Amino acid sequence: MGAVVILIGYAAMGALLNESGGFYDRSVPLFAAAVAATAAAMFVPATPLGAAGFRRLAGLIYVLFAVLIDQHRWIAPVPGPAPTWLNDVTRAALILSVPLAAMAMPARPSARFIVAFRVLAAVSVVALVAWQLLIPIASPHPNVDVFQSDTAATKYFLRGIDPYVVHYRDLYDGKFHYEPGFLYFPGALFLYAPVRWLGGDIRLVHVIANVVSAAGIGALAAQYRASESVRWLFVLLWLSFPVTGFVIEQAWIDLLLVPCVWWTAWAIKRDQHLVTGLASGAALAIKQYACVAVAPLLFLELRRHGWRKTLPVVGVSAMVAAALIVPVAALDWHAFARSTITEHVDTPLRRDAYNVTIYLYREYHWLLPAVLRTILAATATTAAAVWLLLRRTPTVTDAAAAMTLVFATATLFGKWAFCNYYYWLASFVLLYVVTSLSPGDTIETA
Repeated sequence: MGAVVILIGYAAMGALLNESGGFYDRSVPLFAAAVAATAAAMFVPATPLGAAGFRRLAGLIYVLFAVLIDQHRWIAPVPGPAPTWLNDVTRAALILSVPLAAMAMPARPSARFIVAFRVLAAVSVVALVAWQLLIPIASPHPNVDVFQSDTAATKYFLRGIDPYVVHYRDLYDGKFHYEPGFLYFPGALFLYAPVRWLGGDIRLVHVIANVVSAAGIGALAAQYRASESVRWLFVLLWLSFPVTGFVIEQAWIDLLLVPCVWWTAWAIKRDQHLVTGLASGAALAIKQYACVAVAPLLFLELRRHGWRKTLPVVGVSAMVAAALIVPVAALDWHAFARSTITEHVDTPLRRDAYNVTIYLYREYHWLLPAVLRTILAATATTAAAVWLLLRRTPTVTDAAAAMTLVFATATLFGKWAFCNYYYWLASFVLLYVVTSLSPGDTIETA
């Protein structure tokens, strides 16, 4: 039953985010309930769903996702051929999803059936990637501060100017009471710079990162001996997550964290210590809350191999993060700290946030005290840490459950939370599903 709840929770998250865009909506209680049920199911023994049952449920969810992305109502296309192409590829993804789901239904698919499924799934993946590549062309200048500020920061970075000291245009004229700027760690700038130097849109980096993420979830599924059709379905469930187009269009940086975390999990399973250090270090250099995922994964290294083998991994991770952060931060430590720490701490509540804090405030005029929000986040963190400590042999599955609990609590009861936060949270849910596969979920008889 646990696997069913988690998969349905993943589908509900995608559908509700598609409806709200991750901005305030009265569906917050439904979303919070879906996340809570999903997180709770991760801490109870999962009953195997079975390969046929998994394929059927995943296939139906993919059809739902394909229908939702076919709407692509969050993308603001400009006149020209790009919108036509965008409509064509999203429609193709929708049309292909139905026979693909139907082919996932047989309990004992034949060898020819599996080959046909492989071809159809590959074409679907191509359609989804094409859809994502077209988004920056269809919406070249989204009116959002993340895209505008990060593009400007990349330009400054290429010119040798500290991106943390310059003044950025406030698109919202002070509406949200924070100073615009490059508000993340500088790791992403090293990825943006080559693309921008070639005259490209920084969001191409996000699309490439999502392709790397899809490869990562497929590689993880292969590690856990998932059948070929199940591996394809995992890739499709990620690439078709309904708000992916919106996240790409807005240039939210969380897309860059997902491949780092998934490939770290892959490396841990294979005892690839260097890859573990490199991937986790890259995540830490990109965004401040990457530690929510990196800390549990590095703890697994410690429990699996002890201090002697773990310290070099932690050392590589720290050196990668420092190599990407320190040279830029050292240009002006005060400006760096203001942009990446102080600005976030001092920013007031966002009344358009999609979480429980703002729901209670807007619907019942009750503002959760800051101390209570802190206690909730601390309690979830402590519970997750105790969970991992008490596990005799903690696994990536346990780490995924821990990071889901911590991040879900912090965002649902925090000062703000938007589409990008929950997009990253959804990646934890899919990571859990992949790594919790049992033999009954992976065996497929041809």
